[in-house]
Amino acid sequence: MTSTSEDIARAWRRFLQDYELARHYKLPYTLHSEGPLNRNPVLERLLPALLHVKLVGLLDEALMHLVESKGLVLPTKHGALGARLLFLDGQGILSDFDKLKLIKDRRNDLAHESNAWTSWEQLEADISTVDAELQHFGYVGRRPTYEYFGERSAVRGSLLPGVLWEREYRFGLKQDGREIVAFSSVERIMKDSE
Repeated sequence: MTSTSEDIARAWRRFLQDYELARHYKLPYTLHSEGPLNRNPVLERLLPALLHVKLVGLLDEALMHLVESKGLVLPTKHGALGARLLFLDGQGILSDFDKLKLIKDRRNDLAHESNAWTSWEQLEADISTVDAELQHFGYVGRRPTYEYFGERSAVRGSLLPGVLWEREYRFGLKQDGREIVAFSSVERIMKDSE
């Protein structure tokens, strides 16, 4: 078996965190700016599509684990996601075959059609469908709620040689008021060289 149910649960939590961070990609820049920032149209097209491909990869990994853990044998040697979906639906194991097939088809379009794209809204709907299915399999519990945070410190003097002042920037995610993912950087203003 390539993955355990714990591996799948861990990968799913990480995916949800990556999704939340990506959805808020512009907010770290607002810490450096006094005004609102526009969304980047390139990232608006790329990020949901890339995350959708990863979403379906995680679904496929969960389905492969499900087939193995139940000791099932696919009737065909062709082990593609579509075949797994059809087989598991025929076994009465899936809770929403039609939506899962649409999600798989959307992933195929994104991977193989140069003009295909998806929106943040569609990605969220597909994530909710896959999350419900993973809960149905017993791989994950209730979907966690993450809170994005971003902060910058006050300007402070520095003890570093040649540095006039510095400021720290931090952003990340909290769950139940506790930081679970955080990134930080320090901005330094150097003294004029004489």
